[in-house]
Amino acid sequence: MYTTSKKRATLLCMSLLLKADCLQDPKQPNQERSLSFFFPLDLRLGFVFVLASIEKAGEQADALFPILTEQVQRLAQSFGKNANAQHRFEQFLSALNESLADHVRVGDWSIPIEHFHGVVGIACGEQMFLSGTGELTAIFLHKKPSEQFQIFNLSRSIQTEQALPTWEKAFAVVLDGELHAGDVFCLANQELQRNIPSDELHTLLANLPPTGALEKMRQYFALETPFSALILQAQTFSPLSESTTAKPLSELSIEQLGKTEQKTTSLLEDESPKTFTFLTHLIRRLFFSADNRKSSRFTRFSPLVRTSWRLLTSSCYVALKMILGISVQSCSACFSLTQKQRRQQLFKNIKTSTTSHFSKANQQYRLLPRMTKYLILAVILVILVFSVGLSFMKKSKADTALEQAYLDQIAATQELFDRAQSAYIYKDEVQARTLYAQAQISLSALPMETPEQTAVIEDYQIQINTALDELRHVVHISDPPLLGDLKETQPETSAQGLSLIDGVLSVLGSDDFIYSLDKSKKTFSPSTTTSAQIADKSLTATDDNSLFFVDERPGISEFTPSTQSLTQHPLITTESQSWRSLLTYADRLYALIYENEDAQIYRYSTSAIATDSASSWIKSKETNLSEAVDFAIDGTLFVLLKNGTIIRFVSGSEVSWNQGIVEPAVEQAVALWTDIDSNYLYVLEPVQERLIIFEKETGNYLVQYKSGLFADANSFVVDESTRSIFLLIDSKIYTIAASHL
Repeated sequence: MYTTSKKRATLLCMSLLLKADCLQDPKQPNQERSLSFFFPLDLRLGFVFVLASIEKAGEQADALFPILTEQVQRLAQSFGKNANAQHRFEQFLSALNESLADHVRVGDWSIPIEHFHGVVGIACGEQMFLSGTGELTAIFLHKKPSEQFQIFNLSRSIQTEQALPTWEKAFAVVLDGELHAGDVFCLANQELQRNIPSDELHTLLANLPPTGALEKMRQYFALETPFSALILQAQTFSPLSESTTAKPLSELSIEQLGKTEQKTTSLLEDESPKTFTFLTHLIRRLFFSADNRKSSRFTRFSPLVRTSWRLLTSSCYVALKMILGISVQSCSACFSLTQKQRRQQLFKNIKTSTTSHFSKANQQYRLLPRMTKYLILAVILVILVFSVGLSFMKKSKADTALEQAYLDQIAATQELFDRAQSAYIYKDEVQARTLYAQAQISLSALPMETPEQTAVIEDYQIQINTALDELRHVVHISDPPLLGDLKETQPETSAQGLSLIDGVLSVLGSDDFIYSLDKSKKTFSPSTTTSAQIADKSLTATDDNSLFFVDERPGISEFTPSTQSLTQHPLITTESQSWRSLLTYADRLYALIYENEDAQIYRYSTSAIATDSASSWIKSKETNLSEAVDFAIDGTLFVLLKNGTIIRFVSGSEVSWNQGIVEPAVEQAVALWTDIDSNYLYVLEPVQERLIIFEKETGNYLVQYKSGLFADANSFVVDESTRSIFLLIDSKIYTIAASHL
């Protein structure tokens, strides 16, 4: 039976229309077997269902799955018309656990309990009861009166409340709840929320019938992936007549039983003797009566009362004498301690008296009858046991309180997480960020005293970070391909100044040579002349034909790869000037130069580079450029500040520009890139290991690529025609696919 691929059913449950369907692949690998089916209740309107999965099971699943099938089918067939759903479900769980434990004891299978994942449940009327073990996906969508859905992760609730599972009691946790019109329950053996976008998953569960939703969900998984799922939907149903409406059996419900027990307890308490009231009345009559002749009143009470009174007065007299005696002796001892001779005599008397009293007590104890000695020892033992038990109870109570507080904190964190997911589904990103931040604060308050607690917190943190990455549009890059390593050609040489000329990647070697990369062979080749040697710490710029650079030589140098020629353009510079960046655009050479704690963009003609040809390009600005680190040109000029702010200039004048907000905020940007054919601005920030992309025209923040490689990046260039981003790290060139293009 458990190889059936698909079945569906619809039942009318009181005022609800219940629809159910399940999906199971008929061909499953031996290493992972799953089971998914449901049965309608014969005499009631409802379903009993199960979904189970076993890892590394082999043929042993053929022994376990028939047990589940038999027990579930027996529950469906024996569910009476007047049966209480909760009682029957608990009896079913008890029988199922006992049957599984018996088969494990006789050795029918040796599957570790950690490899078994299963959920069984019953939906009857407007109630649903669940029990499970392991890590299956269990999602419940509750439709609020506002027509919005609240999402609950029931599998996490089962794992939170469940202790370490064993085959002796595999199904130990019971979850109960009410069904309302519009509610949807989904079970699956695969992680749906990691393979299907959350908003699309919840949309298809809420809008499609169970059959269509299952078929749509199956499309997100590869054909070789074993997929089993079950969906239960509750919809509104209007009965034709009042006589067809089922009435609850209140006399059989647990709630009615609890009310009856409470009423019985209160009645028994009313009839019980009020000892405290009697004693209060007795003391009031004895001590506060207007008649002082109390001796005549004693005759009105029983001998027990008179004996109790005498015992009470004697005890008070002895206590008063002890208090007075202790007070007098304490005062005398304090006075004796102030005098040396009397102090020595006092210590001697205390020692002698203690020894004497101990000897007398020991002698009197020996004279006691044997039974009395046993009674004294028994009393001491009882007191000791009582004290230990009381301490243990206090500790157990404290541990229980701590455990309950921990579970309450987990529930609060889960509620914040579910609300944040709901807000993200409805495109309320501001509310989602706020709720995720509150969930992180709640998570930080959880204890991490055990490995289980640490694992729960780490799991939550991974989910929150993943959700925040979606909100922040973060794309994580793992293991980008290596295009080439200069040290394989020149072991003692490192690289700097990555450039792209006519589709060829070139770097400046620490040995003062220019090296070009052959992508097909992943090798570097040096220039054919030594006249193009470039000193370390150089500024470079490229156009279609030449490489311009500024190094220790005076002026600006121009290297032409096609002719392997080097041209020197002398310039007159001052010691107060500091060159920061160099670019070419439209036969012009632009330089970002610091002077007198401010920055200026100078423009040179590439055909006649000379000091007298330089001109200050920025004519009007409002922003101080003392923190400028790089710039880019595409007709419009963009200047990048250290804090990530981009200043836009048009025709030499600063213009307003609405730059999008990035989370987390930029701390130390180092490089900026764009060109005339690009619609984007690229900002490199090695400190936070990322490359940030903005739309050029609107300033909207688009995406940020994150990778550990960005932390050591020397420079980068972008080839949007091939959708590639090239990074230079020490002597290696890596490529990253630009998925935003």
